[in-house]
Amino acid sequence: MPSMASKLARLVSSTTFGLLVSLSACKTDLEDLPDVDPVDDPWVEAIASEEEPGAAAPTLAPTAADPTPALAMNDAPVPEPLDPTLAPADTVDPDTTEAAKLAGASVPSSNKAGEATKASPTSADPSSNQVAPLDPVAAESAPVELQPAAAPAPAAAPAKPAAPPPITMADYDGTFRFSGGSKQEQLVADAIEFGAEQVVAIARGIARKRLTKTQIIEDPVTITITGDNLKLEWGTSGDSMSCVIDGPTTTMSYKGDKYKGRARAKDGKLITSFQGPDATKTVVYVLSSDRKTMTVHHKLVADQLQEPVTFKLTYTRK
Repeated sequence: MPSMASKLARLVSSTTFGLLVSLSACKTDLEDLPDVDPVDDPWVEAIASEEEPGAAAPTLAPTAADPTPALAMNDAPVPEPLDPTLAPADTVDPDTTEAAKLAGASVPSSNKAGEATKASPTSADPSSNQVAPLDPVAAESAPVELQPAAAPAPAAAPAKPAAPPPITMADYDGTFRFSGGSKQEQLVADAIEFGAEQVVAIARGIARKRLTKTQIIEDPVTITITGDNLKLEWGTSGDSMSCVIDGPTTTMSYKGDKYKGRARAKDGKLITSFQGPDATKTVVYVLSSDRKTMTVHHKLVADQLQEPVTFKLTYTRK
């Protein structure tokens, strides 16, 4: 009867062998794998169609000018002056009467009740050839006509730049160099370690080596688009894939292993998938609206991993 230690050794051996098979993708029965459509993955759907290298601050619309005209400093309303010709004789202002006497004008008499007279400069003796002076009280109470201040003309709204045309697959044609720097290099290293930590301790070294082989930064990435035909070339090792966009899957080789490859186009994104016997890698290419920056999103799903390994890299058009 086998001992407990023997059973444990067999279990470890079986697990390690299964991991080696799944991670190395050494099976050749790729045709038996069901085709995976990458656009059905919610992770792909959540990726933005355009990723700008930098967003400009929003432009605020100019504030409309206040339609109420601004008043001059003396904006208090001026009382309407009383017409002295309508005032009764017994209500004549004594100050006004005294001024009229000094000017030589006739002063209305208030001795006769009910007799109303007019205190006017024209009542002076015409033969005196004297011009009646301006009544200082009347001049002081003369209405001042206020001129409204001119309202400033509203500033013209800045012209909106024309929206760039939608991204097409032809826009991806070209060569792109990695520009993510050491920060993104560390992100890839962290993603590899995240995947390795998900397997049993005895197999982590093997898993880490396998992940390091395939989860790498390819530089450069060359994309050739001819009609609906796509050719992807990674790095300088000669690894490539040729297929028809939105066409059937094709068999391709990467780092010496065989995969089923496929390319799809949706919402301006170029979506590729690579199927192995026990793992699927999805790579989504996204161009910025200026066509100069390309963000490449990576996702690895494997039977031996409880959670997918994901990271993204930034490339600049050469």
